[in-house]
Amino acid sequence: MSSKYLMLLLALAAVYTAAAENLESYEGAQLLRVKLSTPAQLKAISILETLNFKVDFWLEPSTKHPVDIYVPQQHLSSVKLYLKEHGIEHEVSIPDVGELISEQARSVIGIQQDDEMTWDVYHRYDTIMTFVDRLAADYPDLATVENYGVSTEGRPLNIIKIGRNDTSGKVKPAFFMDGGMHAREWISPAIVTWFMRELLENQAENQDILDGLDIYITPIANPDGYEFTRTNQRLWRKTRSNQNSPVGCMGVDPNRNFEVEWGGPGSSGDKCSDIYRGPEPWSEPETRGIKEFVERKLEQGVNWVAYFAVHSYAQMWLVPWGWTYDLPPTYEELIQFGNVGASALTSIHGTRYDVGSVTELLTPGSGGSDDWAYGSGIFRYSQTVEVRDTGRYGFVLPPDQIIPCAQETFAAIQAVSRFIITGQK
Repeated sequence: MSSKYLMLLLALAAVYTAAAENLESYEGAQLLRVKLSTPAQLKAISILETLNFKVDFWLEPSTKHPVDIYVPQQHLSSVKLYLKEHGIEHEVSIPDVGELISEQARSVIGIQQDDEMTWDVYHRYDTIMTFVDRLAADYPDLATVENYGVSTEGRPLNIIKIGRNDTSGKVKPAFFMDGGMHAREWISPAIVTWFMRELLENQAENQDILDGLDIYITPIANPDGYEFTRTNQRLWRKTRSNQNSPVGCMGVDPNRNFEVEWGGPGSSGDKCSDIYRGPEPWSEPETRGIKEFVERKLEQGVNWVAYFAVHSYAQMWLVPWGWTYDLPPTYEELIQFGNVGASALTSIHGTRYDVGSVTELLTPGSGGSDDWAYGSGIFRYSQTVEVRDTGRYGFVLPPDQIIPCAQETFAAIQAVSRFIITGQK
């Protein structure tokens, strides 16, 4: 090993060690999976969040699907006793969340952390945004970067538009995609950047999409929260705005801050809750920026057709509504659109996704970007894809799954893009 390379490794190790000192410890924490079969069990699990055990529902309480509960080490015995007292059996999905997070952090060591974008590691905000700028510089005839605001902590909120300019005068359909809305879902920015690269570097394969569609992608819709997961709390979900909480709780769940039935079921008025909706809709510059960008482009003649939100995890393709158990008026059309994407996704690696409305497959969640996109009447199609996995790793998906996840999800993007183009003719 050369002395230069050794010095680089030592320097990276020092950076990692210094950063790790600031990171919240998740040592000994476990992810418990329970299956609920009665309303009484559902109520007992829902109450668990209020009992000061600092649990975090990675998959929300429901009788429709398994529930994943993150439990800190110091509360494990109490929570397991509580489950036993209420007749709720559990299994341990992740025996040590802290060790899994540490393994993920250690994977950075030995990889040069400059502005080079790769898909074998999860990158920082600056690296990702430098990559986006470089794509626009390398493909000026196909890509442009626009700003739609500034985050609470002053980070630019940028979006890349990909598509060939149409000189015929025809207005092309347009597709909006948000990535990185929830800070801890690192897989989302990783795979949407893969989509950008595939569209631009493999033009021959995507010629019809580039000619027939304009795709707008914001890779990190919640940059402050994303960076906070890198430096302080790996499992942070919200923005980083000051909510004047008497106990110091910060941030708003951006995916509860959009204005369609804002403040409804599946959101919280508790400033310390992970699903805190904020003091009012659009209170966050991150969500307000998306709204204003979409509306401004609409006024300029952009033909919005589809909205696509990329989240993790559950392997589900979700359509509105999230605020009610009622189905939207174009439910069958939304499901058809979803089935096109999910089928294409499965064809790559055999990964299966369930397709349905949010409240058919999960529990209610009001104030989401997908409900706003559809409920505003601006977008004909609105979908949320919850990508890999189904709970083995949850929010701490290993980086070796970035590429296969990106490959299969991009196949879905290609399929629904062609569905949109064909349907607009």
